[in-house]
Amino acid sequence: MKVTYCASPVLAVREFNMANRILTSNLLKNDKLDVNFNYSAFDCYMKYDKQSFESAKLFDHPFRHSPQLWKETLRLHLSTYHYPEIFADKFYTDVILMSCLSNWYDYPFIAALLNKGHKLVLGGTNFKLWRSPEWVRNMMISLGVKEKYLDNFIIVYGVVDLTTDLHKIIKDWKNVKITENDFSTVWDCEIDYLENIKNTLCNVVGMDLKSESARKNFSNVTFLLNNLCWWGKCAFCGFVLQEKMDFDRGVKAERIAQNIINTARRLDANRIYFSNDYFSFNKKTKGILEILKNASEDYKISCYSGILACKDEEYLHNVNKYNLKYLKIGLEAGTDFALGMLNKGYGVAEVDDTVEKMSKILNKDVEITLHSIVDSPQRSRDEIRQNYNNFLRWRDTLRESGIHTNVVASSYAIIEEVNDDKCIDNVFIQPCEIDEAQSGRIKFLNELRNSFGDVVNLKSYDHVVPFNRIGFNGETLPTDFEVVPEETLDELYNKNWGWG
Repeated sequence: MKVTYCASPVLAVREFNMANRILTSNLLKNDKLDVNFNYSAFDCYMKYDKQSFESAKLFDHPFRHSPQLWKETLRLHLSTYHYPEIFADKFYTDVILMSCLSNWYDYPFIAALLNKGHKLVLGGTNFKLWRSPEWVRNMMISLGVKEKYLDNFIIVYGVVDLTTDLHKIIKDWKNVKITENDFSTVWDCEIDYLENIKNTLCNVVGMDLKSESARKNFSNVTFLLNNLCWWGKCAFCGFVLQEKMDFDRGVKAERIAQNIINTARRLDANRIYFSNDYFSFNKKTKGILEILKNASEDYKISCYSGILACKDEEYLHNVNKYNLKYLKIGLEAGTDFALGMLNKGYGVAEVDDTVEKMSKILNKDVEITLHSIVDSPQRSRDEIRQNYNNFLRWRDTLRESGIHTNVVASSYAIIEEVNDDKCIDNVFIQPCEIDEAQSGRIKFLNELRNSFGDVVNLKSYDHVVPFNRIGFNGETLPTDFEVVPEETLDELYNKNWGWG
């Protein structure tokens, strides 16, 4: 059976992720499948990325103050302009497997492939897989997929490992949930079909393949030990909606560490990124880190962490002991009210205390990124401004101690469904009509649509509910970027230091 595999077109191409390695290894292992690996999505993405960098500078919007949120401009343009059609012209087999699907940016690409008559197998733990096939079908109708093609896709729910028989799933051609796994097999997966694309990507962005810049930008390899966040209470948490992936359970530290070393060598990667939420130093992770520490390569290891972990002085000493070089701190907000609404488990005073400990204990070669959520729940304009002032204060405390620290705006606070258990708060954040929205992603999407004109099709965003934040006195609060002084935004987002 001839099939084509392609990861999400909007996948961040500068990280070699674990899902691609699992899918690549699974497909190559199955002798009943004749697999073609498709690179066109990444060529398309990187060419657009380069072309848009200059044009986006002309976009007169407060959005420009955050490079991280500006990436949304890229993805929106990529998925709604003409790239889905260009992308769909580069596939030559009837059956296409698309995985690592991330969010609603991917839907226009799926629609374009269906309208070309292809049969699609859809999956990916970051894809909104709790949505029913009927929901996806209705989305395809809204994106103009012809009726005769609406049965040409199936969804694979669950997690693929080396024991999953994708040939049988395709042959049976029905929606299926994977219920049996041998997660230990993921540590036998070292091949990534994108491993040969580094040279192409460097050429596209005009970078010398052998340069240190290329090594820094295209040598990040990710590993997920498990997605079992020990906190798991954040109001916006996506882990609770994912299938459980306990990849390290029952697997010795030596086997995991050897897989990491072998994979990094194969990909010429020196940056190891553990994507666990709230990375912890248990016996097994200490064993893995000890082996990596003593390896011949000089790995730069990064992980997700948070205030609840870093307030423990022993945790900070372990960061030093095991040579972790980069901590991503999911701080998210800078006022007691917002932190409470997001259910982060701490307040401003606890952040103050933790930042002070970090500044005194952490080695000065550790780099820190503090993540913030734009348009988080706030009760007044003064609170919005205080939110940003606190981020500046925490950043400066760490910088003044000699620790390389940046603040990034990682996402908007949004409501993706009118569903009580997914809403951050039903009093201070209220759904509204789209033409009334004063804050959040919808306001930006509307302004972007007006800037680009009719070429931008927002139908794939119809399920995103616009919302207003309601202040103490019942007023509608505008987006943060309209309240916070421009000099504060410049200082916070535009004066970041590069890594390394």
